[in-house]
Formats: sequence, structure tokens, C-alpha cells
Amino acid sequence: MDLSEPYVYFPLHLQPEMTTDTWGFAYADQLLAIEELAAALPAGTLIYAKENPIQTKFMREPSFYRRLRAIPNLRYVGEHVPSFELIRNSLFVATISGTAGYEAALMGKGAIHFGVAWYATLPGVFRWQGAETVAKAMAVQPDRPALETAFTKLTSKLYPGVIDPDYGVLIEGFDREAEGRRAVESLLSVIRDTPTPTPPP
Repeated sequence: MDLSEPYVYFPLHLQPEMTTDTWGFAYADQLLAIEELAAALPAGTLIYAKENPIQTKFMREPSFYRRLRAIPNLRYVGEHVPSFELIRNSLFVATISGTAGYEAALMGKGAIHFGVAWYATLPGVFRWQGAETVAKAMAVQPDRPALETAFTKLTSKLYPGVIDPDYGVLIEGFDREAEGRRAVESLLSVIRDTPTPTPPP
């Protein structure tokens, strides 16, 4: 593997998982996304695919890897290669809905997403629309002020509170009951701020 070669980074997604199996729609079959991307890339451009570090053999039967190997311009990257290095040296990043797309935007790289991505409105991030999306992602230039403006606008829609206690491990001093109350208060705030729909005539 040579990071100086022209390549697109595609980190494989954990499956089963909501962000891929639900938010990916047809691209819950993530190999379909890679196959379409591979066919749209300029000649000589590779795809570096790296396995998700917590993926098990479930939903990774031998046919998955046979199909992966059948993509001629794809190279399977070992787990020892840091994702940030793969992003930094890539032409752009492609993902179904993964965090790597957001990390690419932060690094001034283009990102293509095939499913629903929370960061889709950030500059340099594109929903897959076929081959023309590749040219857009490759043409991205870093623009930190624009990124910060878009991120501020995006996060203005956020409300405090953790609604999934499994994420409590990421928060120092996590208090499940207190966070639950905060989440309920946030939901009530959203409901109160939502205009009442006009009934049909």
C-alpha cells in the first residue's frame, strides 16, 4: 500500500447497525456503494477500504470478501494503518453515513455520503448522485471560515441531553437520571416551539 498513489478512502461500516442498515437505504449493501464508486473513478484511481475495528464475522460471510476482491481498483487496508493518515492523504473520503466523512470535512477534504449523514450540509460534503459527484469531491479546497459558519448553523439546532444511555461512557461524571431529565426538557422545548399545523379546510 502506497499513500502517495491517488486513492479514495472508504472505511467499511459496522453491520448490523442503524446508521448503515437503515440510513443507508439501498446502500445498506455497502458493497453496492463501493462498486458504483469504483466504476466512476478516473483511470488509475484506487479505493482503499479498511475494516471496521469492531466488526465480527456476522454479516461478513465469505461472499462479502469475494465480492470485495472482485473490484479491480480496490485495495484492502490493514487495521494498523491510522484512519487519519488515510483521510489526510486521500483524494476524498466516501462513506454511507460514517464519521469519517465529517473528519474529512474538518481536514479540508471532500466527502461523499451514500445514505443519511448528520453533517450533510457542511461545505465539501456531497450526497452520491453518480459519477458527477466524484468531480465535485475531488475539487474541494479547504475553507475553514465557511466550515465554521456552517457548523455553527448546524449546531444551533442541537439541544442538551443524552437520549441513549450507552453513550454515557463518553461523558465524564455521567448521571443517567439528570441526563434523562435534560433530554425530556429538550424534547418539550422542541414540541412547544413547533407551530401547530393548520387543519385542512
